[in-house]
Amino acid sequence: MNEIMEILREINPHGSIEGRTDLFSSGILDSMSIIMLAAEINDRYDVEIRAVDITPENFDSPENILRLVSRLRAEES
Repeated sequence: MNEIMEILREINPHGSIEGRTDLFSSGILDSMSIIMLAAEINDRYDVEIRAVDITPENFDSPENILRLVSRLRAEES
């Protein structure tokens, strides 16, 4: 979880991220930051986030992002 938080802070250093459950739907993460986030997650976790995975449910909270990464890792192993 710490690594996800670190990535989110790098992408949006001015946004309040802790405890949020509306990162995507509130606009804290915009389309460009989602692309950057997906690319960074792909690199750091060696997973592939597909266009179909980019949904508010998967990106509205750090916990949901971590669940997405865990699911993708399980699918690829």
